[in-house]
Amino acid sequence: MQKRVILTGILVVIALIALMIGVSSIQAPADANTQPIDTIITLDPDLFAVQTQMAEATPLSGADAEPYLMLGEQIEACEDYTDERRGQMLQHVEWLIDPSDIPNDAMLAMGTNIQGSLVFGMASFTQIEWRIAERPSDSCLIDIGRELNVLLETFGREPLTVYDE
Repeated sequence: MQKRVILTGILVVIALIALMIGVSSIQAPADANTQPIDTIITLDPDLFAVQTQMAEATPLSGADAEPYLMLGEQIEACEDYTDERRGQMLQHVEWLIDPSDIPNDAMLAMGTNIQGSLVFGMASFTQIEWRIAERPSDSCLIDIGRELNVLLETFGREPLTVYDE
């Protein structure tokens, strides 16, 4: 038993020495402005093109904006949203109408399908609210959720199946 403890201790010491040698062999960046390796991320090159396109977009108007304006009215009228969630939903509607207002960091998080990501967020928010309310069959959230599912498909995303259960 005592030999096993000593052997384990020796192996731990060897592992620590190997770890110290490995860490000390990592060299600092040559340029002080260079980011350390663990903070560098690789982004999809299309992301910057999409971000530029969205930042320069003009707000939708007329018939193009109408479906989103109607959705916003439905969200306003639906008492099954909490005030905070309704605010988030309406913010997403505003961004769908005028994507140039989307903050850059939010755009980066949404990837190359910004509209699809916005609608997915709205659909997720809606299904969460419906589930929290214990899935009432007469909830206005169901109609909004199904409408969002149509938009998800429009933007190349899979619809949520929660309302089909």
